[in-house]
Amino acid sequence: MNTPYGQLARRLRAIEVFCDLRDEDLAWLAELATVVELEPGAVLRRKGDPTDVMFAVLDGEMRTRFEDGDPNGRLFVRRAGQVGAMLPHSRLTHFPGTIRAEVPTTLACFAKSDFPAILERIPVLDQRLASEMADRARETTRFKLHRDQLAGLGKLAAGLAHELNNPISAIQRAASEMGRSTGDVTAVARELLRAAVGEETLSRVEALGLAEGGDPFEAGQRLASSDAEDAVAATLERLGVERPWVLAADLVAGGVRADALARALEGVDPAAAEHLLRWWEASRSAEAIRRELAAATERVVELVASVKGFSQLDRAQETAELDVRDGLADTLQVMAHALRDRQVTVRQDHAPSLPRVRGSEGQLNQVWLNLLDNAVDAAGAGGTVTLRTRAHDTEVLIDVEDDGHGIPEAIVWRVFEPFFTTKQVGEGTGLGLELVRRVVMEHGGDVNVESAPGRTVFQVRLPAVDTQVGAGQSS
Repeated sequence: MNTPYGQLARRLRAIEVFCDLRDEDLAWLAELATVVELEPGAVLRRKGDPTDVMFAVLDGEMRTRFEDGDPNGRLFVRRAGQVGAMLPHSRLTHFPGTIRAEVPTTLACFAKSDFPAILERIPVLDQRLASEMADRARETTRFKLHRDQLAGLGKLAAGLAHELNNPISAIQRAASEMGRSTGDVTAVARELLRAAVGEETLSRVEALGLAEGGDPFEAGQRLASSDAEDAVAATLERLGVERPWVLAADLVAGGVRADALARALEGVDPAAAEHLLRWWEASRSAEAIRRELAAATERVVELVASVKGFSQLDRAQETAELDVRDGLADTLQVMAHALRDRQVTVRQDHAPSLPRVRGSEGQLNQVWLNLLDNAVDAAGAGGTVTLRTRAHDTEVLIDVEDDGHGIPEAIVWRVFEPFFTTKQVGEGTGLGLELVRRVVMEHGGDVNVESAPGRTVFQVRLPAVDTQVGAGQSS
């Protein structure tokens, strides 16, 4: 064993999959191996090269980067004692990434053409290398799933940012206007105190616009609105109020009519009347700002509640009895921007009475998100997605339907396979529907697809908690 082959055989025993092989088998492997020494950064194989070699790292470290168009693509690291590159039974024909040395590295390389002889002579390696390949597949799956989750989180964050933009802009605008309105109210209040306006007069003016027949005019009633403005302006002019034409438009827009205005200002000094109307206008403006703030903050609360309901961050993986319609509503809420951006119409057809299911709302919402996202992509601009829920026997059925081009019959049965995707290169990893199927099955359910041009339906079936609720309903 002092020959070069003998020395290499001893070094091969440090490789995990070879550690307990017989000396004669190690010696035979040493004769098959080609020793390769690499400097840091040296490339063993580039992306696209034929898969023709398996290596065992004697010392050093090899890194395989899978770019997939991303300079920060996933990275596999193989250190001393590990094997890498091509493995027996792998169906890869070309390397999907570039393999290079990270530090000074020594490899024992085995040609792909020698695999049959190796497995025939040392059958135990068949199972060990198959296990190594399974570990590699799991590592790849975890990476891609993590990347898909990050991509989904990015979409969710982008959509939420767009949805929050409008109410937050409204809040900022209202806050700015509130400062001006507060100043106006304060200034007018001082003038009213000087004029010693009584409480009865204030009450009459405050009620302006609330009287019968004081509703604002609709957009199509321009002539009637103009006549009302003329009448109000004439009333103000008769009462001696300065600039009546300036106040008339705002008064009419606020629902004030000439007869109600005359009654409210009866016996009021003209100078005080103008201050009263300015106070009315400032109060009305403050109330409008209050309503705008309330609506905007309500929208923010609604969005936050939807995202919280969608992600279920406060419940982790807890299970509970759920109404699937709530999860679908939350998912549509967080996808609102994407739906508008892609001009997709969503139709909903939900059973009025639906039994509950037991499960993790966070996990099921990931199912709805993946199915809806795929349906929106398939429907395309101007398309339609239909959500349908109903009870059938002891199950709750959830249909996600799109009117896109459909999935070719030859491949429709493969859509739930890991890494299989019908999307363009770089647009999907093929893990979304695999995750859907896995989560649904973990909840005791099933998912199926039917597809034809113009109609593709993914149907999720989940066991109902209360089967009596769905009695008499069918699909």
